[in-house]
Parts: sequence; C-alpha cells; structure tokens
Amino acid sequence: MPFSPYTVLKGVHILVIDDEPDSLALTTFVLASVGAAVTAVNCVAAAQTRFLAHPPQLVVSDLVMLGVAGYDFMAWVRTLSPADGGQVPTLALTALARLQDCQQSLQAGSMPT
Repeated sequence: MPFSPYTVLKGVHILVIDDEPDSLALTTFVLASVGAAVTAVNCVAAAQTRFLAHPPQLVVSDLVMLGVAGYDFMAWVRTLSPADGGQVPTLALTALARLQDCQQSLQAGSMPT
C-alpha cells in the first residue's frame, strides 16, 4: 500500500500544545483533516492533565510559550514510565530556527525532524 498521510494518521490520538490561538487552530485543522484524533490545549498545565488522563500516541508541541515551555513539557513526558506514556513520540514546532533550539528540543526528548 503506498504511503499516504490519510492512512498513516487516521485515528491516531495526537495532543497539540500551543499558546498562540491561530497556530493551535491551524495545526489542529491540518492534523484533523487527515484523520487524526486531535486534542488541542493552549498551555502545559492543561497538556499534563490531558496527557495523564489519556496518553496520546503523539505529541506536537510549540517550544516557546508563556509560562512553562514546550521544552519543559517534553522533558516531563520523558520522566514518566513507559506504561504512563513516557515513550510517546514528541514533535517540536517553533518559529525559532536557531541551532540551539534544535539542540534543546532534542535534549528534552523530542524526535529529530
């Protein structure tokens, strides 16, 4: 079967975190349009609550947010046991394109992209 995002993401539970409303809405729309089951939150505290209640299959997080950053959320996920979701893949999104941002997200436990 050929690769298609419509089949790859269909039904995948994705937690999206972004404190910028337009970015959150766009990311949610794009992922939902290819069949993902998206939970969208605008802060790390809400993300932690949702994550513990129902660990997603993938996390997509902005890195720089007011208060607690996406870096901190990803590092928090990695402190959890595998049974609690500590090995869930995380994908970092950012408008920052500096080398140190990439390095910091990898140190926090994000997947390289």
